[in-house]
Amino acid sequence: MFCQSDDDEQLILTVPFRQIVNVTSVAIQGPADGTAPKTVKIFVNKPNLSFDNCGKKATATFELTAAQVASGEVIELDFTQFQNVRVVSFFVDDNQGGGDVTNVSKIVVNGAPVHTTNMSELKKC
Repeated sequence: MFCQSDDDEQLILTVPFRQIVNVTSVAIQGPADGTAPKTVKIFVNKPNLSFDNCGKKATATFELTAAQVASGEVIELDFTQFQNVRVVSFFVDDNQGGGDVTNVSKIVVNGAPVHTTNMSELKKC
């Protein structure tokens, strides 16, 4: 995957899941040319996230170093905040070099599906 911001350094990436998941960690990777993400906010179950409402409190916020983003270092998340996730959205506020373009080359979301009961499989007694 390769994503690039178009107007300024800010970027929103939304990842919907096919089933409910518990997310444990993420890894974000970008080029070493100063355009890789620096400040990243993660929002859970906000499918309509826009630049107008990114100022709200995020589920997690962190600043990536150039070394972390170059290597795609795994960042552990607070498990209690990332349970029963249907959609995870990443808001990149700025980049390593402070320029007008942000590039993301890879995002990895780690976790496990939540086991739910499939009501169509239930049988009468």
